[in-house]
Amino acid sequence: MDDRLKEASAYYDGVVRETSNLAVTVGRGEDDLEKSEFIWQDIKSKLRFERAGRVLDIGCGYGEVTKLLLRHATDLELKVQLVDVPGVIDAIAENFSALLPPDAKLVPGLFPHDFADLIASGETFDYIIVYSVVHCSDEPRRIVDAAAKLLAPGGKLLVGDLPNIDKKGRFLSTEFGRRFEADYRGLPVDEVPSYSDYRDYVSRGLRQEENRVICDEFVFKLLEDYRSQGFDAFVLDQDERLPFSFTREDLLLIRGL
Repeated sequence: MDDRLKEASAYYDGVVRETSNLAVTVGRGEDDLEKSEFIWQDIKSKLRFERAGRVLDIGCGYGEVTKLLLRHATDLELKVQLVDVPGVIDAIAENFSALLPPDAKLVPGLFPHDFADLIASGETFDYIIVYSVVHCSDEPRRIVDAAAKLLAPGGKLLVGDLPNIDKKGRFLSTEFGRRFEADYRGLPVDEVPSYSDYRDYVSRGLRQEENRVICDEFVFKLLEDYRSQGFDAFVLDQDERLPFSFTREDLLLIRGL
């Protein structure tokens, strides 16, 4: 298991045990809780759930988006399996119990490392959500490939909230992006670096907490590989009301029928 994933899992396990703020527990800002509805609507519009479908949420998180998923699952009789670190699963079981559909499964563990049996079992899902997860690993492609193996024919995999470092560079190299960053950080515009283009941003290595693996090359390679395997594959933008929409994007994979 890669070190980055170990560190991330330990961090979120601890956060869930220390705070009840449902924005912070999923790694967003304290003031981002009200944006959960926008995140959920964005996910729902891209996956287009149909009644009685099978849903796997990998790294579901203990937050409002999970609550909204569970309510939607009840309305559409979706069969839901939630996967996350033990602290998250324990918190969901304890505090979201009234929302859980009768056949919902809560499974603690790190994907894909603890799920070899599931991946080999032949069990498949109509919808798989991997939202704001893969950048927490040094092996993001491994997570995507393992999740794609679990797709049923016609199934959809949303790899959401990808912090593409090249996309962030393109944004921050614009005047709008620079002003936005200044406002976000509470700084005068003159104190925010100016970049000639996205390559300039990437080459300087400033304020890059994201995994450098998530870049245009990573995204385009996924598109190329999965389309060559018979999947439909798309890069999708995010609703501008989402917390990091200007610097992140989503990948949608659809297995052929």
